Amino acid sequence: MFQFAKSGRKIVKGVSLLGAVAVLGACPADTDREPPVSKEVRELADCRHPAVLPDIRENLRQTIRREAQRAAEQDKRRFIDADKIAAAADRLQVRMQSVRADAKLCTAQINVIIPQALLDTAERYAPILENMSPAEIILNRTANNNLRFDGQAVMAQLDYRVNPDPQHFAVNYSDGNLSLLGNVITAALLSYGVKDMIVVNGKPLSRDAALRNAEVPRAQTVIRPDEVETLTPPPPRPEESQRQLAPPETQAPAAETAEAAPPSRVSESRLEAARDAHKSADRDIKNAWHNIEPQIQQGLIEEQQHWENRKNRDCRSAAEKGADDAESQYLHIQCDIRKTRERIKYLDSFSIQ
Repeated sequence: MFQFAKSGRKIVKGVSLLGAVAVLGACPADTDREPPVSKEVRELADCRHPAVLPDIRENLRQTIRREAQRAAEQDKRRFIDADKIAAAADRLQVRMQSVRADAKLCTAQINVIIPQALLDTAERYAPILENMSPAEIILNRTANNNLRFDGQAVMAQLDYRVNPDPQHFAVNYSDGNLSLLGNVITAALLSYGVKDMIVVNGKPLSRDAALRNAEVPRAQTVIRPDEVETLTPPPPRPEESQRQLAPPETQAPAAETAEAAPPSRVSESRLEAARDAHKSADRDIKNAWHNIEPQIQQGLIEEQQHWENRKNRDCRSAAEKGADDAESQYLHIQCDIRKTRERIKYLDSFSIQ
């Protein structure tokens, strides 16, 4: 009796142990469970969906193609080739950054970079259409809206919503900034689309020939720190100007020319160091400009143009004091650096950093 009871207890314990194992086997370990994903994380992932940027690019291209076609149809002189502008749209670089999600509304900054070759070509043929330069067109059209222009990239904040369902994927844009971007870029690139051959006064001309014959004055581009020009050579000294203007027969033969001029007081290494310092100052003033809010930038553009004109005038006067070409360049550069550094201190007072 005693033995049986003892065995019975062993059987019961064995059954209980098997039951516990079965229960544990039925419940997966906590470490195997997927961590819960918050609503905010899901929304941000939707905003960053890899198909969003291609959709933005395609919408922008369609807008530019549509606006280019409309401009070509309205061009009574038939100078504009809409297909050229559409091809230019394919070369634009579109980038998206600073993506945020807020109450199912996505926000991102869109940068549309216009290759310099496109801007240069559009500026070259702008007189044929009697247009301003592309940079000035963009500046004028971004003065009173949410768009910005830094000399090569047009920037805008874009609000949109994403339906991530693979069967019904869609991006819905809740503001008009994407269309506005397309309109501004199309206007800037219209002169890029000037046909290779155009008809002027009944005569077929290449666009380069038409450009040479154009009597349209070039529009003055707004001068900005982004577009600070490299050092221009100083004007020739008075005696050099007179020698260049003198008739050929009055100039002395080569055998009778004066002996070689003495070495310049400014060595080539010193001049090269000045050029490097000028490049550094150029970079610094561009950075100072980029650190200013766009609205404040717009108010400073005219003032910046007046400063640039004064600087160039004063530095040309400084260059005239040089005894030779190297010294004149050196004085011009030193003047430019000094005034640029002074201007940087002024612009830093408006910095958002």
